[in-house]
Amino acid sequence: MIKFETAAVQSTFLDPQNDYEARSITIEHRQDPLTGSYSRIADYIGPLEEQEISQAVVDGVIPIFVPPLVDQITPRYPEAIDADGRLKRGRSVLFPNLNPYDEYSPVVAIGDEPLVKPGELATEDVGDALCLMRDFFSRLPEGRQIGLIGWNYLPQSSSSIPHPHMQAAATYRVPARPAAEYASEAAHREQHGTSFWDDLIAAESDGPRWLGGNDGWTRMVAFAPRSAIPESLIVSKDIDHLQAATDEDLSVLAGKLVALATAHHRIGYSSFNIVLHPTAAVSGSRLRVRYIPRAYLVPKLTSSDHMWLHVGSEEGLCMISPERFATQLGQRLQSM
Repeated sequence: MIKFETAAVQSTFLDPQNDYEARSITIEHRQDPLTGSYSRIADYIGPLEEQEISQAVVDGVIPIFVPPLVDQITPRYPEAIDADGRLKRGRSVLFPNLNPYDEYSPVVAIGDEPLVKPGELATEDVGDALCLMRDFFSRLPEGRQIGLIGWNYLPQSSSSIPHPHMQAAATYRVPARPAAEYASEAAHREQHGTSFWDDLIAAESDGPRWLGGNDGWTRMVAFAPRSAIPESLIVSKDIDHLQAATDEDLSVLAGKLVALATAHHRIGYSSFNIVLHPTAAVSGSRLRVRYIPRAYLVPKLTSSDHMWLHVGSEEGLCMISPERFATQLGQRLQSM
């Protein structure tokens, strides 16, 4: 029921680095098994040099997400959302985005440290942030609990503030990518009578992209990544949307995220985007997180890994084999 479709082409040129001998590079065109969208896989880069943010950069930024400033200068929600204007849990706090992306645009400052180095993210803080997002979406009016939750970590991911923080956008409509996924999920169920995600887990289990599954969650590298560095998926085995997740569920998910971030850091990719769909529009959907590693392709120039091909075609260009990357990640995860 799950099809992993690929087609290979050859790009041939005379290589000036080898006395203009003919050289051919294989490019794979892979089709996403859910939506049918395409990604190009060009397996020709290795690990990049470590790209941690410097303390000098952090010292030049006002720590607005750190107490007491977080309680003094960040916006507050009206009483209809929360009587105190902000939601708090542990060391994390949720408040409105001063530059909103949509009708409801919360920010969660994760923990109270202005910079958390790669590999040192705290599971408890991340779990608290996820719980705050769940609680926030539960307080929204009917028909407005739709949107996306995301996290940009470090400047390579387009983060503008060093302090770890999640963001969300909630409004009246389903964003384009989730809408396409929901439509494909519904078509899969209609054709096969099963959940796409259950079938994907079964098809990927113990395969070359599998990163393991326990405690109710599975991890795998995507077959057809849309990112320059292969993205991974964390998929619940039985939770269909964020509000159905308990505190314990989200604590376990946070641990999976932190472990994945640490494994990427040990390979050399410390920055990431995370995307989570808080709602489930079709039967058999599963709560899931996309983990997208980010890097400067040319660090000295801070060259983005998101380029014209991504923007112009809305197709992926991945520069590392998902299977090779999964092997590297799996080795790091097993050693933790």
